Formats: sequence, C-alpha cells, structure tokens
Amino acid sequence: LWPAAAVAAGDGVDVLAPDLPLYGDTVEPDPSRVRYDDWVDLVCDLVRAERAADPRPLVLFGASMGGMLAYEVAARTGFGGLER
Repeated sequence: LWPAAAVAAGDGVDVLAPDLPLYGDTVEPDPSRVRYDDWVDLVCDLVRAERAADPRPLVLFGASMGGMLAYEVAARTGFGGLER
C-alpha cells in the first residue's frame, strides 16, 4: 500500500502512518502486554483528533491486519471515508 500512499501524498493529500506499539519506533517496555484492542483505541483517538482539527474527508486503509484495523476503527468512529 505504500506506493498508493505515496501517489496520494503527491496529489496534495495528507497521509498519516501511525507508529503503533511493537511496530516502527515506538518503544514498548513490556511487549507481551500490547493487545490488538490497544491499537484500535490508539487509532480511534487519532481519527477523532484529526477529524476535530481538519474537516476534510478522511480515508482509512490498510493491508492484512492493517486492513482489519482500518475496518474496526471505521466501524467504531463512523469515519470510513465514504460520504453518504
């Protein structure tokens, strides 16, 4: 999905890739305590903060577990990227 994110970013779209516990640069003192629901909560908080700060449309996407995470966050926050 990174090529798609790079193309979108080149078209004036802001692309955010959250640094979740156990991935990227986030240091987790006790990795055995990190749960999927922790990721869901963190990304839900990020989505709500972004929507409060920027009214532009928000699209969530991911691959594999990231896709499942995007789906869960969209369901919990109501921000899936599709306008009705």
